Amino acid sequence: MEWKILIETDKVKASLIESLLRNEGIPFVEESTNMTPVIFGSGGSVKILVPEDRLEEAKRIIEEGMKDD
Repeated sequence: MEWKILIETDKVKASLIESLLRNEGIPFVEESTNMTPVIFGSGGSVKILVPEDRLEEAKRIIEEGMKDD
């Protein structure tokens, strides 16, 4: 299975996106992009990867899910 980057975002938004994906049964992997300790703020950024064959579906899900914010 080949994994593709869905989005790179902060830790807080990543948690919301992961919840949306989990609810739809889409597998994902989170990769940290910033290993520097952060005292204030969102805790650095992360990449969320999904299987290549589910990428378009995942994009649609987060687009619809984020409209409600």
